[in-house]
Amino acid sequence: YWTATHLIEQVEYKAIPIFEALFPNCIAVFAFDNSSNHSAFAADALVAKRMNIGPGGNAPKMRDTFWGPNNERQSMNFPDGRPKGIKQILSERGLWRKNMVGECRLCRDGNTDPLRVDCCGRKIISLQPDFLAQRSALVEMIEDSGHVCIFFPKFHCELNFIERYWGAAKRFARNNCNYTWSGLQETVPRALDSVNLITIRRFARKMWRYMDLYRHGVTGKLAEYAARKYKSHRRIPEHAWEEELRTN
Repeated sequence: YWTATHLIEQVEYKAIPIFEALFPNCIAVFAFDNSSNHSAFAADALVAKRMNIGPGGNAPKMRDTFWGPNNERQSMNFPDGRPKGIKQILSERGLWRKNMVGECRLCRDGNTDPLRVDCCGRKIISLQPDFLAQRSALVEMIEDSGHVCIFFPKFHCELNFIERYWGAAKRFARNNCNYTWSGLQETVPRALDSVNLITIRRFARKMWRYMDLYRHGVTGKLAEYAARKYKSHRRIPEHAWEEELRTN
């Protein structure tokens, strides 16, 4: 199975070195869709739902953090290595109240009502600035390498032009595969190489046209029609989308 660890290793040890060799002193923009792999956190990340209320237990050892107006350093673990737990961390910050519930039923059931901000200890610590600022493992690795990581909107595969690349590659593989494992091993590399750079750039330009249409409020079937009809570099001509809105 392809996991977040596999992805991060591929980006860190293959994609970034290749980019930096081809484009020295440049900054790459890595774009991903919203899969669970891409949003996974590092083992020691500040994630409230991984913490126990009390000390010790099977909770992971989290990294030290900084909090408050003076950017005060705080260890998430006791000197003996045990995780401190939510109660201890909030007590050190002066946020644990007498008779406070460690985790309320609503939070335990996954209720994300934005109006609830102090119903229990787990909710309070999850809204602390250092916890809110916690980046996913993928974002941390890319940004710490000096590059940029962005994510496409959920459920909008038309904005991710790599999907069109996969589609073209899979079409080649389907038309040229003898449906054996050895045949697949030989065909897949050819399929990936069969989509030339000019075609990939066309896929990217079509993605930009969709983005331009959405910015102007054009959606649905009309957006599909306009993205196919107009072939400008990265945007739909203003007179064209205004005309399409009037006539549809």
